[in-house]
Amino acid sequence: MLSRLLLSAGMLCGLVTSLSAASNPVPFIGAPLTPASRAPGGAAFVLTVRGAGFVPGSAVQWNGSALATSYVSGQLLTAKVPASAIAKPGALRIAVLTLRRAGDRLIPSRSK
Repeated sequence: MLSRLLLSAGMLCGLVTSLSAASNPVPFIGAPLTPASRAPGGAAFVLTVRGAGFVPGSAVQWNGSALATSYVSGQLLTAKVPASAIAKPGALRIAVLTLRRAGDRLIPSRSK
């Protein structure tokens, strides 16, 4: 059993897909994520995500679920991670989702 949840950008490699974005850049998650790890069963915390291509409306996803996300800049987002998200040890996926308009539809662009 894992004693800590590791929040590493290296864990993201190959776990999320990328779709071409016409009006918004495809977001990219760089290293490091802050904090880099948390103990399972710990308290809620704020995750800082650094990268590129973030726009107002970009959302951090934790295992496919959107987190309450604040846009700071094109290179920085913060997201509120609830205690329930780290209640148990295990693998996780962190992605950034940005919606772009294609005609009358909104299409997701995910970090790669």
